[in-house]
Formats: sequence, structure tokens, C-alpha cells
Amino acid sequence: MLIILMLADQKSYDQFHRKKNDAYRINIDPGNKKRPYASRPAPLAEALRTDYPIIKEATHLIKGFGGDAVYGQHFSEIRGYFTDNSFFRIFDFELERGDEATALSKPNTMVISHKVAQRLFGNEDPVGKTIEFYDRGLDMFTDEGNPPVEWGSYIITGVLAKTPLKSHITFDVLVSETSLKTLRLYDSSANWGDFSRSYTYVLVHPKAEERELDIALIALAEGKYRDDENLRGTTFLAQPLTKISPGPVLGNDPTDSLPLFAYYILGGLAILVMALACLNYAHLSVARAVTRLKEIGVRKVLGAKDTALVFLLSKEFLVLLAVAMAIAAPLSYYANTLWMERLVNKTAFEFVNIVLGALFILILGFLAIVPQTFIVSNRNPVEALRTE
Repeated sequence: MLIILMLADQKSYDQFHRKKNDAYRINIDPGNKKRPYASRPAPLAEALRTDYPIIKEATHLIKGFGGDAVYGQHFSEIRGYFTDNSFFRIFDFELERGDEATALSKPNTMVISHKVAQRLFGNEDPVGKTIEFYDRGLDMFTDEGNPPVEWGSYIITGVLAKTPLKSHITFDVLVSETSLKTLRLYDSSANWGDFSRSYTYVLVHPKAEERELDIALIALAEGKYRDDENLRGTTFLAQPLTKISPGPVLGNDPTDSLPLFAYYILGGLAILVMALACLNYAHLSVARAVTRLKEIGVRKVLGAKDTALVFLLSKEFLVLLAVAMAIAAPLSYYANTLWMERLVNKTAFEFVNIVLGALFILILGFLAIVPQTFIVSNRNPVEALRTE
């Protein structure tokens, strides 16, 4: 039950994006590596946007922004990415304050999450206000960073709306890509050999097919890496947005969920456990029914119907199963609050899920027990009473 709920939770990621069926993340399979990477070269987004008509929008998320934001006497740790306004034309992250079309147009501007806005500004309107930022090299997977380095002032141009919807992209802040020029950091904007710092997402035209995108990516990779001995054979791979979580194992993946193959393994174990439990219940029900063959024969001679006999033979097992579920359901819910919500992927697990799981187990027990008792109840009563 837990495995099914975890998988269903992961499949709910990124479903709120209206253009999700036309959106893709571009991964890279380097010729000199053992597995594909979710990150890719920084110039890829611009090359796709300008040279391939199939691409309607392209954006990228560049790593490297994480540290302390300070506003007056308030501060907050923030982690996020450098990006541009195209991000909001591909994804449906709505702003409760600010303009999505221009929020990330100028250097040293940023869009912050609702939670960060509450920490820094309380009930004030953050838009137009300035914070001081001190970089510590934090990202979404690290809590301990480097000594703080002052990166200057940033203007808040937008606040993300608070939402329970889930995305494989997690961040506290989005910073304008043009801010990179003012920081004078390592510039990888023209380096096709560095695929460790950024992630590319594209939106294709509605009538375009994934096959067309694959052809464009093959041609682009062939042109860029044909003469590079180290990266010859490198290919770009289009991964549909709806298949990122859960998805295959990738290097440098920004997501923290279990890969798809792990759910296959866990699902196989769950099926095996359920099959053994059903087999055990079936054997118990048959063994119990066999000890009551004479009673069944007498009842049938006196006119008892098969359905009444099936109920008679099955009810004690079903009652025991119901009692076990009544005890296990609240214990499972309590255990969930102590453990499940602390998993890496923080699976949402409500009491209604426990109830549905209990009903599922009761139905499974019914299907395991009733067919066997039905077979026993249909036996000829003369055979059972022959020795009397």
C-alpha cells in the first residue's frame, strides 16, 4: 500500500503545468561517461531557440545561487537558480506579486517564494524592496556551505504564489540570468564541453512530435561534438516533463525522488508478499472448511443454500481481518507522521489513504478466501455424510 501511494505521489509531480505535454527537459549522454546526465551545456538553450523552428520556447536553470538573504533585521537561507523570463512561459509557476513577463529582465533582480517573503518581509509587499545577499555555495542538497561572500544587493521583482502543487524543480529563489555578468563568475555560456552547471527545458509547438525533436537533437550533437575526441558520440536526449518524476537514473539530477526502477523492485516485492498472504489465507480457509464437512453436509440436507454456507465459512476470517485492519489503520497513520513525511520525497499521506488501503486489503482477503470456501460448500453432502 505504501509503495502504491508513493508511486502515485511521484506521478502527481508536474501535472499542474498546462503545457506539460509539449514540454521536455534535454539530457545529455556523453560519449565518455557510463550514464546520461540531467544537466547539459549552457549554450544549448540559445542554440535550440534560434536555430530550430520546432522549438517554441527554451530556458535553462543555472546552478550556483545559495546563501543568506538579509533585509534589515531579518535573514533567510535561500537556494535557487539563475534563469530568464522564458521560464514562466514554459512552466505555470504563478506569481502572487509581480509581472512574469519582466520579473527577470534586469540584472540583480529576483523572484522569491512565498515562504521566503514571509520570513524576510512579513506582511509587507516585497516587490521593489532590496535585500543583501551573501553567497555560501548552498544548493538544494547541502545544508553546510562555505564562508559567506558578499554578492551585493538584489531587487525583489516577484513573489511566487503559495501552492500545494508539486514539481520536480525545487527552489526558494529565481535570479535573473543577466546577474551573472555583474558577478563575474566562471562563464560557461559558450562552453559546449561543460555540462555540469545547468538544466535545459524546451517547449515545442503543439503539433510537433517527439520524434522531430529527437532528430533535431541528434543533428545538433553531431555538429558540436564530431571533432571532439573526448566527447565524440555524445547525444542529447529529450525527456518528457511528465516522465521526469519518477524517471531513469541520471547523473547530476536536481530531483531527490527514487528512480523508476526502484519502484519496480519494491512493487515486485509487494506483489510477492501479497501473493504469499493470499495463498496462506486460502490454505487456512480450506483447512478450516474441511474440518466442518459433516456440518456442511447436514446444513445442505436441511436446505441451506450455497451462498449462506460460503458466508458461514468465510465470516470468521473476514471478521479477524477487519479487526486487524481496525488496529493497524490508526497505528499506520501515527507511524506515518513519525516516519513517512520525513522521507526524502516527503510523500503526502492522509488518513483517507489508510482507510482506502484497509478496504483494499479486506477486498483482497475476500477474494482469497471466498473462492475456496465456495468450492468446499459445493461438494456433494452424501460424500460428507457417508460414514455417519
